[in-house]
Amino acid sequence: MALFQDGPPSAIDDLVEQDSFLLSVAGTEGINVTNKLSLAYSELQIELTTIYGREASIYAPVLGEAPLDTDHTAVTPALKLWHTYRSLDLVYRDAYFNQLNDRYQGKWAEFQRLGLLARTSFIDTGAGLVIDPLPQAAAPVITFEAASLPGGTAYFTVTFVNTEGEESSPSVVVESTAPQGTAAVVEAATAPSNAVGWNLYGGTSPGTLSLQNSTPNAIGSTWQFILPGVAGGVAPGTGQSPNVTRDLPRRIMRG
Repeated sequence: MALFQDGPPSAIDDLVEQDSFLLSVAGTEGINVTNKLSLAYSELQIELTTIYGREASIYAPVLGEAPLDTDHTAVTPALKLWHTYRSLDLVYRDAYFNQLNDRYQGKWAEFQRLGLLARTSFIDTGAGLVIDPLPQAAAPVITFEAASLPGGTAYFTVTFVNTEGEESSPSVVVESTAPQGTAAVVEAATAPSNAVGWNLYGGTSPGTLSLQNSTPNAIGSTWQFILPGVAGGVAPGTGQSPNVTRDLPRRIMRG
């Protein structure tokens, strides 16, 4: 489960699952779906900050608890669905206003309605909070060093680990081809201040990555990857799960 701070919770595939005509509509109307995912994410950031702000006067975390903010928020199913519907809302709003095409108006209204329901579901189920959040790792740095090896292509992703052994979301997968007579040397990019180690997942195809190290690597260390690497190990996870769920009661403000 990723952190909200890592970026848009939903991807284009998630939108297509909800609306199989999405890509056709986007192509016909010249809509950049990736931009809509980002815009919906920004809007949810503002809304979450507002929702959390209403709780600020009664929620004062004690030592060891997670603050109620977007940096400590995990992406729960309800939050992801809210983002998915908000993104589709924005796509069909653009499609409608592009040529005032009434055939898109119904879907625009429907995804607005579903988005409000998902927002309510998020409030009702509560915010999942992570006490010691690790942001998603950046892409690993790959260099090469001389080795009596035939070379070849491998794929890598890395994660950071905190003192509780929790892992960040994996970095993007990086493809690297080591020339003949060399080995790939992998290094995690700049670590967050609360990281105490990092893990390397590698393999000969993007879909078969497995953990290469038996214990977390020290921050600042490198790992020489010798093809085909360790196979059949643990696959990369999806990030940190909530340590606690914070209730978000719906409040009626007194006038």
